[in-house]
Parts: sequence; C-alpha cells; structure tokens
Amino acid sequence: MIYVICATCLFGLALVLVKLSAQRISPFLGNVLFTIATLATQLIMLFIAYSRGVVINRTPAGIKLSLAGGVVVGLYTIFLFYSFLNIGVVKTSPIVYAGAICIASFLSIAFLGEAVTSTNIAGIVLIIVGIVLLLFK
Repeated sequence: MIYVICATCLFGLALVLVKLSAQRISPFLGNVLFTIATLATQLIMLFIAYSRGVVINRTPAGIKLSLAGGVVVGLYTIFLFYSFLNIGVVKTSPIVYAGAICIASFLSIAFLGEAVTSTNIAGIVLIIVGIVLLLFK
C-alpha cells in the first residue's frame, strides 16, 4: 500500500509541476526536460536494482511494447502541458485521468480478457457522469 500512496502523492506533485513549468517554458521544451529527468531517474533506479542483483527480465515483445508505451506517454505529456496551460489543472486533471480510467477499463475488458463486475460498470458510469458535469459546467 505504501507504493500506491507514494505514487499518488508524487503524481499529484508532478501535475502541479507540469502546470507551473508550462506557464514559464514552451510545452515542447518542458516535455523534453521532464522526459530527460524521468530517464535519468529511471536509469539510476535500474542501476541500483541491477547492482543489488535484481533480475532484469526482458523479451523482444516486452521491449517493443515498452517503446510504444514511451511514444504514447511522450505524446500524452505534450497534450497535458497544453491542456494545463489553456484549461488549468483543476478542470483538466479529472477529465484526463477519469477518462483514462474509462478507456483503460474498456480496453482491458475488450482486449485483455479482464473480468467485469456490476461494481466496475457502476464506477465507470459515475466517472462518465462526472466528466460530463465538468465539461458542461
């Protein structure tokens, strides 16, 4: 549970930092700098794990999927910078992340064969209602 708490807190902080930087730097340059800092952090963590004997599994398919995911995250971040700059964090964040939850849930059910329950469906419907309320406020 500590990982979830840390991830949530750091993600929230990252969103605010994106907004602050988008007001002071080109979103494209900001995205590149965020990506460089992310790469450096991940490389340090990978080195630490490797030096402690952690097995670093890899397959050609895993590498291709990771690279594709990196392209998607790079594009997402550019759109996020512009959204925060033009719309603001308060409105953009819930729409982007709640919408992403709905999309990820749908894709997981449709393509990954994950189980769906009535509770999942109710949650997704509530999220969609929330997004509509934010869009048409």
